Amino acid sequence: MYELIDAHCHVGLTGSSETTLMALKLGRESGISEFITSSAKFEDWENAEKLHIQYPGIEYTVGIHPWFIPENYRSIIELLSDFTDRGAVGIGEIGLDKAKGDIPFSLQTEVFIIQLQIAIAKNMPVVIHCVKAYNELIEILKNTGVPEAGGFVHGFSSSRQIAGNLIDLGISISAGKTLLKPAGEKTADAMRLAWPEHLLIETDSPYADPTDEKNIHYPCEITDTLKILSSILKTDLHTTAQQTTVNSKRIFRLNT
Repeated sequence: MYELIDAHCHVGLTGSSETTLMALKLGRESGISEFITSSAKFEDWENAEKLHIQYPGIEYTVGIHPWFIPENYRSIIELLSDFTDRGAVGIGEIGLDKAKGDIPFSLQTEVFIIQLQIAIAKNMPVVIHCVKAYNELIEILKNTGVPEAGGFVHGFSSSRQIAGNLIDLGISISAGKTLLKPAGEKTADAMRLAWPEHLLIETDSPYADPTDEKNIHYPCEITDTLKILSSILKTDLHTTAQQTTVNSKRIFRLNT
């Protein structure tokens, strides 16, 4: 059995404890040794910390997602540094989303930059959400900087050129459920460019779309993504699993 790390999920942050236990059980049976559960809202931060303490194999990141920016975001962000000293392995899920029209893009940009600056100051890797805003993201990363620890864009779906620009700045990319849709050649080509050192694998479970609670997904589905990714890369499953695991451990500084 190969070892896998689910580099981006939300396990335990929704649903019952029974659902969490089932997700962990099935995930471990599929080879997942570590689940990196990302907090999208402030309300999730303490829950993620508790999950990390309660369940071996769950690591967590903290951040404010561009979909869930509260009115008091400034005072909440002031608490971010504290959580990075309490066991969090990264800052995320943070980012930009031009498809989310009800959240002003200028506000998303402000909140993203503030969190990025904290990540740089604390040298914490960033987990980035980006939809239809890659050029703006790259410009911000150029102007603001990137933590020495790096980070990655989760669920990457863009071109080889965009991937190359991100990699040049110290940001990797992660293969997720977008590969399970009719694969675009440009995204597949980006995966080939990122291979071997700048590519991770994820599920974004329990749902690929955080607003869609009807279609529940489990981390064990990472094996479907692994098969497609290996086909794109023309590698065997063990090699793909091993290298993406090495990359996740490096970024999140996991010693397991």
